[in-house]
Amino acid sequence: MEPPVTAERRPALPAAGALLVALVLRLTLLATTVDVPGDGPTRALAAYEWARAPYWAISGWWPPGPLYLCGLVALVVPHPFLAIRILNALAGTLTVAVLFLLARRVFGTTNAFVSAWLLACLPLHIELSASSLTESTFTLALIAGIAALVSALHDGIHWSILGVGLACFAYASMTRYEAWALLPIVPLYVLVRTRRAIPTLVAALVLALFPVSWTAGNAAVYGDPWLGFTLAAHGAEVDGAPSMTLPQALGLVARRTTAEAGWYVPLAAALGAMFAWHRRPNLAWHAERGLVVALWAMAWLLMLTFATMRGESLYARYLLFPLVLSLPLAALPLTEHLHPSHRTAAALVLLAIASLPMARFDARSRWVTRQEPAAMRALATWLRASPYRDHPLIITDMGWQASYLGLFAPEIAPRQHIVSAWMPDGALARIAAAPGPALVVTGDGEDPQRKRIESALRIDLDDRPPVHTIGAIRIREVMRGSG
Repeated sequence: MEPPVTAERRPALPAAGALLVALVLRLTLLATTVDVPGDGPTRALAAYEWARAPYWAISGWWPPGPLYLCGLVALVVPHPFLAIRILNALAGTLTVAVLFLLARRVFGTTNAFVSAWLLACLPLHIELSASSLTESTFTLALIAGIAALVSALHDGIHWSILGVGLACFAYASMTRYEAWALLPIVPLYVLVRTRRAIPTLVAALVLALFPVSWTAGNAAVYGDPWLGFTLAAHGAEVDGAPSMTLPQALGLVARRTTAEAGWYVPLAAALGAMFAWHRRPNLAWHAERGLVVALWAMAWLLMLTFATMRGESLYARYLLFPLVLSLPLAALPLTEHLHPSHRTAAALVLLAIASLPMARFDARSRWVTRQEPAAMRALATWLRASPYRDHPLIITDMGWQASYLGLFAPEIAPRQHIVSAWMPDGALARIAAAPGPALVVTGDGEDPQRKRIESALRIDLDDRPPVHTIGAIRIREVMRGSG
């Protein structure tokens, strides 16, 4: 016999309203902003370059899932500034619908309505859905994977739906390393629900395929099987953010979370996770809720561990998936533990309480911005028309403004070298040792990177008069490989 919460049948108009609001908010923000400089433009340019020359990646820093998916989108929408952002806006909107279906299956219809509306209006999710970053598709893949997994094993084994669920989790593991810590929970759930070795083994093998092959590829190519984790830890050094003790990390995660969703959502989610099993209808009901709670707990534990490594450089965007999975758990205390006649009123109260901190929204300071990168546009225009248009380019990151340049002039990207704290000295030395002329582009206030370039080229840039200037940007011609 099905538990009452999964047997509810009500019109889905409120869910459709949440979906429409989600789409309008995300597309409006997309149309009025651009990515902030840094990872977003870098991801967009990588996808555009992959679309022009597809290849199969066997190693690297970032997992290649977004490269393939976004590259395929770039084939259809050949606009490097917009292609990935359109994909993410649609993925973010679809996540609202998938979360509704998951919450309805596991926690009930009222809970699903509340969860969908909270997600539709969550500023962090809106903003990341309007960016070229990976969190939007990553979160969709995980939420869809959970929903498919629950559906596939609810009544026997539906292999096609199970395949969809495993594919979603596999894609998530190819998108962000955080997913790797979540993967062991999936075959464990399959074992609990089916009590059969074959589907459990299939799930384990499918989900292990990418992590094993990727670590082997990094070991073979770079001599470091955990290259991504090594560089993630290095991020704290680059950002000047020392590691933290566990209590300090807990405080940081709490501050980041409440800044994004207020105090109610994390507190109520913790209560909901503890009291998710107040009734005991059947094993399926327990297992489905156990899957959600286990993934939720593991995701937050991972963020806490990451905070001890990265300190203040634990960015709020890393919290998106655990925060989204917190929404149906946060709705439980008011949508399930009350008398059915009071649930609608309680749900409205919850929406009002949770929406207060979500109402403040400033898109100019985090992952998208309304500030046009005019200097990089001007630099790209000048390079295209100049006699130096075929020269290799060594450019300081300029607060990562340099990440825009390849989007304005994609033909420059293959010969563009952005010098930042992330670039190893060995890589810079190899660039400087290549024979022939090159352009060196610098801005103001970049002494560390400028000094590294001067040291690698064995010159003083002040001795080289600029061939062109754009505001504070200085463009000089140098001869490499002459030292």
